[in-house]
Amino acid sequence: MTYQHHIEVDDENKLISVEVSGHIDRSAYTAIGEEVVTIYNENQYNVFYDFSGSMLDQDIETLTRAPREIKGKNTPVARKILIAAYVPKKNYSSWQFLEILYFGMGFPLKIFTNKDEALQWLSQSATNTKLKK
Repeated sequence: MTYQHHIEVDDENKLISVEVSGHIDRSAYTAIGEEVVTIYNENQYNVFYDFSGSMLDQDIETLTRAPREIKGKNTPVARKILIAAYVPKKNYSSWQFLEILYFGMGFPLKIFTNKDEALQWLSQSATNTKLKK
């Protein structure tokens, strides 16, 4: 099982973009997550994942344990970071399960099947969060 990922930090838009392609198993998901956590703990930027070119391992154990295994995610900064994921329509239900799991863990993850809607949600949510402070 192979995957590739590319992470880009956009200082102007205060956004971390992560593009992932290939098959994502539990170890891949955890490795990518830990790399992103390190970056968002430093920058405090929201995160946009593009999983449109990837396939999530649909094993229920993977879906349940992978987010819990990511080290460094339980920082005060992490709870303020918004996460949007653009996913393939054919795997939406598996990804939606992760959205529910993250919500239960206290993390604002939202799943989208439209890239523009995902980016718009991050932009609007970030603006609304700034207004509330």
